[in-house]
Amino acid sequence: MDTQLFLPFAESVQSVFSTMLALDVSVGDIEPVGESEDHDVSGIIGLSGDVTGNAALCFKTETASKIVESFVGMAMDPGSEDFSDAIGELANMVAGSAKAMYDGLHVSLTCPSVVVGLNHKVRSQREIPAVKVPCQCAHGSFFIEVSLKRTTGEAQVAA
Repeated sequence: MDTQLFLPFAESVQSVFSTMLALDVSVGDIEPVGESEDHDVSGIIGLSGDVTGNAALCFKTETASKIVESFVGMAMDPGSEDFSDAIGELANMVAGSAKAMYDGLHVSLTCPSVVVGLNHKVRSQREIPAVKVPCQCAHGSFFIEVSLKRTTGEAQVAA
């Protein structure tokens, strides 16, 4: 597994949450995804080009609600479209920031998809390596689940 592919997501979540939400995020050790965790809210972005796969910001409802409130400056109903838009935008910013760290690689991002529903799982294709990046901030814990593989040769990933 090429761990260098996953490091930009750990750095990106710290940068985006610090800048956009004034929240410090501590990131735990990157670990392979075994059985996917249950989540209540997930913002999912697909990647294609020289690197393919997806990345998902995954939360429990309480944590997601507090994070969205910090992001937009007001409480939102987790069932509202605006709440989903905020989660999607956070996922987009984290993935966009990570993408910028892939020096020499052509990578495109999809529009974000957001899943809101108790105890869902985010699963990826079996042949694509997947990791979980545990994160902790003042509003609670969450994960970034990243499933990526290179589709080209020797370009470098900046870390």
